Formats: sequence, structure tokens, C-alpha cells
Amino acid sequence: MRRLLAALASSLVLACTPVDVTSSTPCLHTDRELRRTLEGHPETVDLLIVLDDSSLGRIDEVNGAIARLTRSLATGDRDGDGRREVPALPLRVAVVTSHLGVAGHDVPSCTDGRFGALGDDGVPRSGDPSCGGSSPVITFEPGDDADAFVEAVACAARVGTSGCGWEQPLEAALKALMPTHDAADLVFPRGLPMFREGAGHGFAEYDDFAVPYPPLLAAVIVTDEDDCSVEDVSLFDPAAYDGEPLETRCRDHRDALHAIARYVEGEHGESGLLGLRWQPDDLFIAALVGAPLDALEPDAGGDYDGVLAHERMQLVPDPTQPSRVLPSCSGPGITAFPPRRIVEALDDLDDARVPTFLRSICAPDLEPSFDALGEALGNRILGARCQYGITSGCVVEESLPEGMTCDALPGRTRRTIEDGRQVCELARVPYGSGEPGWALVDAFCPPGASTIHLELAPVPGAYYEGTCPHTLGPDGGTCFE
Repeated sequence: MRRLLAALASSLVLACTPVDVTSSTPCLHTDRELRRTLEGHPETVDLLIVLDDSSLGRIDEVNGAIARLTRSLATGDRDGDGRREVPALPLRVAVVTSHLGVAGHDVPSCTDGRFGALGDDGVPRSGDPSCGGSSPVITFEPGDDADAFVEAVACAARVGTSGCGWEQPLEAALKALMPTHDAADLVFPRGLPMFREGAGHGFAEYDDFAVPYPPLLAAVIVTDEDDCSVEDVSLFDPAAYDGEPLETRCRDHRDALHAIARYVEGEHGESGLLGLRWQPDDLFIAALVGAPLDALEPDAGGDYDGVLAHERMQLVPDPTQPSRVLPSCSGPGITAFPPRRIVEALDDLDDARVPTFLRSICAPDLEPSFDALGEALGNRILGARCQYGITSGCVVEESLPEGMTCDALPGRTRRTIEDGRQVCELARVPYGSGEPGWALVDAFCPPGASTIHLELAPVPGAYYEGTCPHTLGPDGGTCFE
């Protein structure tokens, strides 16, 4: 819920109509009483981080980059210079691992997890006790202690490197996010996917009656391997498949894995990630995986067909180690392998109009990748930042009831008298300062939106008019209807 400047403050919504860029008519202008809303609907973000806990190279660097990402989202300081470039937003963060166990079989490189043969079961982590632990769902509200929030996320993200070599990040994400059966009865439009055991853990669920605007749902997968989300658990049985080496089965028996459709639109009457929100652009799915660096040039995203066609994205047996495929990329402290299934999922989600994001875990420095992720996610949350200076030159005028004077009220300067009513110009004050006047809550243009919000303590019976000298469109051309 939007924080108000004072107990009686409200948001004033200024309607915006398209104007030609060459017109001198102010874009933000109304000659009628401004509509007041007592409760705004700032977007909240549900962020799921899926980490590979099996010998993931550069894990310390990954943890540091995750801390940087969450600090950026919590503080609105995108570039780390100590200044807020964008509004801070409410956040809910959960961390899960790609460890879903091997159905009780004796498989090298896969020890039991927190839930025995189910591995970590896609359950959000409470954090390592050595760093104080945390709630499985870590929450932040603007005004909370950002340092404590970032440390709690970092604590949960310390997953170690001794988990399971059979990484199943897509299935772990689906199980973490899918609603519980009780919640699904209220709002879920299709059947729930069946899991090997139990139901989803409900991180992304919400009560449609209490939350008419569901949180934006973002999921970030970090691994140096491909996804091996298993449907046929006999793939784990050393005696099955004529005793073929366990290490080659994910590569050679793709039909034993869950179909990619399970994680997109769903299959067999069951829903995938698309069923978690009413609109595709209420989702944001990202992956930091072993994509070849040159496959992502020049803009590091968008052409998933091109990435999948890259020669190092093919599952070619390594002649020096036949039990594995040739690496897709390497970098400081890491050798990664073709993440074909993860990129296929991004490709299908992208086709379904879900915003997606792909970077390589082999990049020389991971911080720029996470900074770009924060930028992409932040832009998705807030919309394109206005390219024109609507934060300067805006004027809010107040037409007082007859008998009241501007001089008698703080933060007002008299401009004129119209029809016996004094018209005051309100002082602009820093957002959250509590000083008398108005504050621009955000200077961003959310796609499809037609308003900005000005917050002040209104005078009963007064009328308000707001004008700004520039258009709001990110291209400088039009406002959003």
C-alpha cells in the first residue's frame, strides 16, 4: 500500500491525454476537480531465486551479485551510488535449490536433501543458521531496514555446493510457485500439475478477492548445467535402461524428462507458469546459465532460436570424457554445459508474451549481468522511465474555498484570485519528507497507464490543477491513455 505523506494525505491522479510532441499544450492538465484515491496500488514483486547447489562454480560471486540485485530493488538505487533512481517497492523473496532428490536411489553426486529422497522439494529456504537464518519468505516494505533484508536474502542463498548433480531447476521452480490445493480452489483457472509427492508450496498464490492486483511474479534460475526435470524416475535406477551409465541418461533419454510445455502453458489439462497470473506480462522469467557468450551478442537476448542453434549449445559427447557433453562456455572458476531445456522454456515463454531475460554465467564479471537483470526487472515493474524532465517544471495549483487565504496555510504561495477564491501554488517537497506541499511519487510511465500520482494533504472543498511542461511518453511522443 502506498505510504502517505501524512495521516490525511491522499493521492491525486492527474489524467493524461495524448498530445502532439510539437504542441505547446501541457500534457498533464485538468480543469476539473482532481479525482482522489485514498489507497494506491503500487506493484509488489514476488521474486523466486532458484540456485544450483551442486558444485556451482563462482558461488560466492553469485551470492554477492544476488545481494547487489536485491539491494537495488529494495532501495531503488540502481547504480549503487547511494542515490535512489527509482521508487523502492514492496518485495517478497524466496530461495529454493534445484535439488529434488533421486527417488531414493543410490546415485553418486546426489545426497539426500532437507526432505530426504525428495531433496529440498522446492521448499523456500529459511537460511543457514550460521548467518542467523530467516523466514522462508523474506519480505521488505519501503522504509524497512534494507541492510537486514539484503542479509536475510544472502543468508538464504548460501546453499553450498554439495547438493545433487541431477539439477531440476524448472521442476523446483514450478513446485515452489504452484498454489496449494486450498488456494487453487479460489483463483486457479485450470488444474494443478501433479508432482512426485505433495502439492505446490504456494509462494506465488494470492487471494483474488483480497488482492485484485496480484504481485508481479519473477523467477531467476542460476545454474551451470542443463535442466534434468525427471518424469520417469526409473532414470535414477542404476539397474534400469539396460544399465546405461547414469551420467548420460539425461542427455540420451530426453523423453524421460518432463515436456517443456509443463513449465509454460501446461499440459494434460494442467497449468504451467502462465496459469499463475491473469496476464503474461505479470510474469518475468530470467536465467543465468551456460549460454555461449558470443551467442548472446550484440544485445544478449531475444533471439532464442539463434542461441539454440549455436554450435556449442548442441549435446555433443565430449571425446575426452564420454559421460558428459562438450562444455558450452567457460569463465573464471567455471565450466558450464548447454542449457538447452532452460533456453527452450524461455523461448516458449517469450512466444507467449512473457518477459524473459538470458545471460551467461561464464561472463568475466557477473555483476554487470545482475545489474542488467535488475534494470530489466525494474523497467518491467515501473515501466519506461520518462525521457523528459517531468520532475522539473511541474506546477500544482490549489483553488481554496472562499474565505481561506494562501498565506494562512504552510507550503502555499498566492498566484491569483479567481471567482473570489484564492489560487495558491503548492510547494514541491521531497517524497516522504512530511513537509507541507506536494511530492511526485514516481516519475515513470508504466506501459498502459494514464496517470502519475501526486501526494499532498488536501484542503476540504479545494480544487486542484496540475501541469507539467513535457509529454510523458518514453519516446517523447504521446501520453498513455
